[in-house]
Amino acid sequence: MRRHSVVSSPGGVKLKSHWEGQGRIDGGRVGRVTGRSGSPVRAFTPKARRQMRWVWNALPWDELDRLVMLTLTYPGKWRRSCPDALALKRHLRAFRERWRRKWGAARGTWVLEFQPRKTRAVDEQYAPHVHLYVGLPEQAVLERDASDGRLVWEWARQTWWEIVGSGNGAHRYWGVHVRPCFYGRYGGGRQNAKRVGDYLWRESGKLEQKAVPEGFEGMKWWDVWGMAVVERGEEVGRSEFVKMRRVMRRKRDDVAGVKVRIRDAQGLLVPRMRERSLDGLSVTNLADGFGFGEKLLRWAQAEVSGG
Repeated sequence: MRRHSVVSSPGGVKLKSHWEGQGRIDGGRVGRVTGRSGSPVRAFTPKARRQMRWVWNALPWDELDRLVMLTLTYPGKWRRSCPDALALKRHLRAFRERWRRKWGAARGTWVLEFQPRKTRAVDEQYAPHVHLYVGLPEQAVLERDASDGRLVWEWARQTWWEIVGSGNGAHRYWGVHVRPCFYGRYGGGRQNAKRVGDYLWRESGKLEQKAVPEGFEGMKWWDVWGMAVVERGEEVGRSEFVKMRRVMRRKRDDVAGVKVRIRDAQGLLVPRMRERSLDGLSVTNLADGFGFGEKLLRWAQAEVSGG
């Protein structure tokens, strides 16, 4: 027997479908380091990106008042300080622990990328760097650098430099970049924070920086610190699922900017082929995922009951 459900979050709605008795089909683990076969992850797959997008849209971003993006980077000869994935994990854990001791638990997410640096020597290419989207501690002070006017957080610069231990003065200066996040084009306030998860996901979508250098297989691509997803789910019947999926499919295309009609090889406008299945489907980047999910469910129930 096939079971269906609808799950809503602050920034998205998801339809789920699986056979009764089947385990969780999404792996059920945030930022997992192994694939379904148990082998180390070597690529940031489209499915992993979809999972990250859903989780980030389901986080309570409105609880973070001073959201910033911190980018932790390595010096030019980065393999001397960070030769493999284990070293990178130690550095990231140490930074989180020092944050906890100084400011309390860090809250937010992080995503890993590898800078191509194709003009550098081969052993200096694909340097790891980590984007942290976190709430800045209330007592933390951001200042303008006296030499070039960049916005800096002195504690983060000094802490990361000590952890990496390169002894490189230039890395002490350039190792941490900070940028306040104002939720992009959605405005800057709690009333618009429901869309920040999708905004940050798009900011972290540079696929050319997802190539894994030797020694970094099995490293998580992303994870969540000190936050939990906020979701509400409800089981639905097959008839309600089918009706909701039709609306969700159109909503997904509308949000993604996908045209229902496209041009064929002769340049003529033709209907875009629609997939016909009962597989799950999700839509993110919604201003009010809970509201949309509730309204959609009640409409489908009324349609099925003839009310």
